[in-house]
Amino acid sequence: MDGIIFNIQRFSITDGPGIRTTVFLKGCSLKCKWCHNPEGLKKEVQVQYLYGKCIHCNLCDCNSKEKMCEVLNQKIDDTVKQKIKSCPAKALKICGEEISSKDLVERLLKDKSYYEKKGGITFSGGEPLLQADFIFETAKAIKEQHKLSIAVDTAGNVPWEQFKKVLDVVDIFLYDIKAYDKKLHILGTGCSNKLILENLLKLDNLGKKIWIRIPVIGGFNDSIAEMEKIAEFVSYLKNVERLTLIPFHKLGNEKYISLDYEQTMLEWKEISDEKMKEIENIFKLKGGYYELH
Repeated sequence: MDGIIFNIQRFSITDGPGIRTTVFLKGCSLKCKWCHNPEGLKKEVQVQYLYGKCIHCNLCDCNSKEKMCEVLNQKIDDTVKQKIKSCPAKALKICGEEISSKDLVERLLKDKSYYEKKGGITFSGGEPLLQADFIFETAKAIKEQHKLSIAVDTAGNVPWEQFKKVLDVVDIFLYDIKAYDKKLHILGTGCSNKLILENLLKLDNLGKKIWIRIPVIGGFNDSIAEMEKIAEFVSYLKNVERLTLIPFHKLGNEKYISLDYEQTMLEWKEISDEKMKEIENIFKLKGGYYELH
């Protein structure tokens, strides 16, 4: 079976317990305006223009913004591949790769010596569970060869059937909560959080290990009232081992430009250290049984 990925990040220490390799899969079911991985939004392989590298030699014949946008938004054919190949500055690149489960397993197990004591593989995105069959086949093959930990980093906005496909091979779910208020969630992600919260409750009821991850976005979900709602909801879950608050930053905005996406990241504010401490205290009061990071 083939899947579509856009990055393999080795030696990660933030995407689950121990040293891990994180596989980023393309395609997402949300449209978060602050997304730090916009190259994962579309499932299709696409062209990316690294404008900071461009030396404006015009060998690609894209001497205007309009022509470059045409290249970024068309299917990758032989003409586009030639433009990419002709770029001496490597400012044009293909974002995404179609890969078989077998080939991905071979790549991932090259670092197995780092995983064997404590660590493993994490599937992230985009929304990795949109490719649940691919994750299952890859994870199953990994576990048949080595008893490695498998994690899935999900926003939870997929039918429960997608979760069911991977339950037998996933050891821990890293679960994002963007907002508890339904209207606020729609404002920031373009989608209701009803299915997301329902799926999280189902995972918890099944006794699955869960790490909660909350992006803290200035001007979106950083109010005390909203964070108290999230903390209250999480406090009722029985299998949360860790909760991580992730302060928003604007370092990924160049990716939006490189893909000809609207720069929605600029709508939001970064969080001060003082505000983060205030929010941390809310979760410490509500959920002392889990590890706060």
